[in-house]
Amino acid sequence: MLPDADRERLLHMRDAAHEAYHFVATITESDFYHSSLTQHGVQHCLYIIGEAASRVSDGTRAQLTGIDWIAIRGMRNRLAHAYFEIDLEIIWRTVQENIPQLITVLDELLPDDHSTL
Repeated sequence: MLPDADRERLLHMRDAAHEAYHFVATITESDFYHSSLTQHGVQHCLYIIGEAASRVSDGTRAQLTGIDWIAIRGMRNRLAHAYFEIDLEIIWRTVQENIPQLITVLDELLPDDHSTL
């Protein structure tokens, strides 16, 4: 059983992951590079994921080995503190390759909690 605070943070992560994926589900990579609105939306979702991940307890993080906690928090730190050096190719690859995996893990972990989307 997850502590309530951790469950809430994991729900925030899951909802933001779904939203980030939704932003790019029907566009091409080229469309992404030409839409600052989409770029900023995805980046904001990744920031939320990282911020929520940083607030999940060490015990829960240790139990959930299918989540790359270090990479998620590292992405958040890059978005917050090195925003002037954002590599859009990395953002695109993250939302295409890593976000679907995160969604799968979190959807399996939280099957009874419905997304707010």
